[in-house]
Amino acid sequence: MRISACVGLLFVALILPACSDPGPVDSSTITITVNSMNQSDIDPPGILEKDENISNETGNPWGEFIKAAESECESSPRNFQMISVSLALDVAGSQEVSVLEDVITGGVTVYFASTRGSDADAVRVNVASASSVSGVGPVPLGNLASASDLRVLRERLVGGDFHVGVRANTNRTDNDSFSADIRVIFRTRAHCE
Repeated sequence: MRISACVGLLFVALILPACSDPGPVDSSTITITVNSMNQSDIDPPGILEKDENISNETGNPWGEFIKAAESECESSPRNFQMISVSLALDVAGSQEVSVLEDVITGGVTVYFASTRGSDADAVRVNVASASSVSGVGPVPLGNLASASDLRVLRERLVGGDFHVGVRANTNRTDNDSFSADIRVIFRTRAHCE
């Protein structure tokens, strides 16, 4: 009797590790280009800011990530966190800008927002930042958003209805003529539980 009970416990112990919880699910590298940042995006003076809408349309990298996460989790992910965020300049798409510091002359923050960044009621979460950037990049940013930081945007992230924005110090003015395509390159982790 005692031997069979021990064998039964050993069998259960060997089976349990095979039953693992789903996830987490890491995204591939997602690149969002904040197109044509220019003098009209300087407000207040010394601050350059613009955002781009993200959706879950078929073929969209964020949408593909959410589909993979929902398949792995067998439901919508419970939360998200940032794995990495970098900035790069699309030189070919820019005018009068050859390196990032031509338009970003101090601190820079990448954020996710529930609505357009200019809306007063937007829920924003800073997902990464740096005190300075240089060159054409990609330049890695620090201060990555955690799962608890991103929890307030969970429904928007799952639904693919949010904005990725860049807010930076600049020495450009609203009288300057320039245009910069800034790439936000990031990886995200979706947690199932």
